Amino acid sequence: HWLRATFSVPEAWRGQSVHLALSWEGRDQASLEAIVALDGAVLSGLDTFHRTILLPPATHEGEHELLIRCYTPYAQPFGGLSLVLRDEPIFRLGQAMRAMLEAAPTFRDSDIAGHELLTRLNRAYNTLDLRAGWGSPQFAASAQAAWEGLQVGTLAGSQVDGAVSQPSNMQPSTMPTVIATGHAHLDVAWLWPLWRTRQKVAHTVANALHLMERYPDYHFSMSQPQVYAYLKEDDPALYARMKERIAEGRFEPVGMMWLEPDCNVTGGESLVRQLVQGARFFTEEFGRTSEIVWLPDVFGYSAALPQIMRGVGIACFMTTKISWNQFNRMPNDTFRWRGIDGSEVLTHFITASADPVRHPADAQFYTYVGRMSGGESFGLWNHYRQKAINHELLYSFGWGDGGGGPTEEMLEAAGALNALPGFPRIELGRVEGFFERLYGRVWDDPRLPTWSGELYLEYHRGTYTSQARAKHNNRQAELLVREAEWLNAWALSNGADNQQPALDAAWRTILLNQFHDILPGSSIWQVYADNNADHAEVQRIGQEVRDAATAALLAADHQDAAGASPSSVVVLNSLPWPRSEPVALPLADGAAVPEGAQAVENSDGTRALLLAATVPSYGYAGLTTDSRPQTTSATSPRSSLVVGRSSLENAELRLELDENGEIANLYDKSAGRELLVAGAPANQ
Repeated sequence: HWLRATFSVPEAWRGQSVHLALSWEGRDQASLEAIVALDGAVLSGLDTFHRTILLPPATHEGEHELLIRCYTPYAQPFGGLSLVLRDEPIFRLGQAMRAMLEAAPTFRDSDIAGHELLTRLNRAYNTLDLRAGWGSPQFAASAQAAWEGLQVGTLAGSQVDGAVSQPSNMQPSTMPTVIATGHAHLDVAWLWPLWRTRQKVAHTVANALHLMERYPDYHFSMSQPQVYAYLKEDDPALYARMKERIAEGRFEPVGMMWLEPDCNVTGGESLVRQLVQGARFFTEEFGRTSEIVWLPDVFGYSAALPQIMRGVGIACFMTTKISWNQFNRMPNDTFRWRGIDGSEVLTHFITASADPVRHPADAQFYTYVGRMSGGESFGLWNHYRQKAINHELLYSFGWGDGGGGPTEEMLEAAGALNALPGFPRIELGRVEGFFERLYGRVWDDPRLPTWSGELYLEYHRGTYTSQARAKHNNRQAELLVREAEWLNAWALSNGADNQQPALDAAWRTILLNQFHDILPGSSIWQVYADNNADHAEVQRIGQEVRDAATAALLAADHQDAAGASPSSVVVLNSLPWPRSEPVALPLADGAAVPEGAQAVENSDGTRALLLAATVPSYGYAGLTTDSRPQTTSATSPRSSLVVGRSSLENAELRLELDENGEIANLYDKSAGRELLVAGAPANQ
């Protein structure tokens, strides 16, 4: 639904904190979302957690236009638009008192700080003068007094005696540090189809950029190049604003995979392509890649991942999902993860759990969508099991799964919690900076534990069985596009047109449908209708490229492929080893059977001709089907490659390696020039 309205800020409100509020009257408001454009430019988003938007000072003069795109899965009453005036000091006081009150139960009864905190909160509340009403000067003055009272005794290094600011005999300098990054886990599909996700991306990014205007220390991280690509297509202006914040360092692209894929059913080549496509997009768009794999919500992790990650230069991995195990909890939260071939990566779990005070039954589950509550931030450190080697932890906070991200209430709470004695020091910062410091701190520490093999999730076990058609589609697509790429590369060397751009598009569609709520089978039916349509298009592209490349190869080398006989057939082998197997061809009634062949009858009554074929790896063989003695001609791609001790050379290029095994020279014979800058190895 689209809503359009105009407004003017009342003259008496100009220069103050004026907010736009969009109201709904339905009972189920969790699924309601809106994106607000002010005078033609996206301003921010509204939803059940982001209920108002601060209007820029420029709107306080003249008339302005609002265009609002709303979404609700079913009809609900509309409560209207309104301008509201907010007293910012009173708002900050309320948020600080709420955050501190929620933090109080996390203290042990023996901690003096907890009792002191409640005493000061009670004193601040009793300071509030409500007799003349919320909007009176008396209340405003009392709120200021309450705010000043809260600051005394709760800020680190304040006037509180040592016993209060050092609970449990911990010195302030030894308290752990929490690097808090705003985040909005975006399920590319789940309880909504892909087209809704595109709206959620814009909604989430708009919220993040709007908060950055008000909170200069705020950092936001977002994974999945796929969602960046959606935003680039759908809202170029918003995308350009986001790129400015990326260049500034406050909006952080993380996790180099194209999206957060299933890591159980997905093939190894696809996992590599997830990284290749993701790195390509981040490099082309932002001039950088990500140094970590960020998979907080995936339903288990293949033991092949460490090898694949190290193969592309990534050393760090983050998740939280393994804490959801039904029976066996992982023994460590920071550890070496050793893969099948012995490759190792540094793995770290975000250990924030559901608030143990408000949701004790869920406290065992770590979360990637923190609420910036006292229970979560303090529990982050309490749960952590590598305290002996690391005092700095990562905390991602913000409404997620369906996006949205942090709220201003969360950012206000971060400031309040940072003032509490005995609490971890909260620092708004970057994910990759955290992992860089963590790696330097613990990687060579002999106390760092090691986990070998698969990270198996004892949960969501339908990953291997649910929505079997989607799994079938995925595997058929992986096989087809691989084969089409091989034939395309071979045909290209024979002068055919390059079809790789079409294959890249097919790969991106395959990667999209490997998302961890699509391929495992945990999404709604509309998602699988889209999945079928997407894979039909992949099949079309793959078959067209494969057929065109095959035709080009046969046209270029007809005699080698099929001999002179008009009744010849060609058998291709796309596997990296030779194959000797029977080939079945249709056999017409009464047709002669060539020498060395065998006629068989199929279960449906049709006849087939079995011919013996030996085909080289990545090659083809020509078979004759007439009545003459059978002949075959096996062919692999011709090569003029000459291998030296430290060089490779063919008809087109000469490559030389230095003493470190790095490419020192690469000479293009056809162009007659050196391709590398002197002294700059190529494979860096």
